[in-house]
Amino acid sequence: MNKLQKYFTVFKSAKKGQQSFRLTSQLLRGIYKKASSIKKKGLIILTLPANAKYNFRVECMVKKEKR
Repeated sequence: MNKLQKYFTVFKSAKKGQQSFRLTSQLLRGIYKKASSIKKKGLIILTLPANAKYNFRVECMVKKEKR
């Protein structure tokens, strides 16, 4: 079984020439809602440039918890 099969996965990467991007609450709510509706876990995979040869890859679980 593919390790990503149990997740609703969204891939987000910086555009060419950018070193960053915004991770908004609107994006998180959308991922959480979609993942819940299809009975999967939410996962965001972020890719940011480290240097000319490599990227950083960050995998984030999207969970909602009570304050």
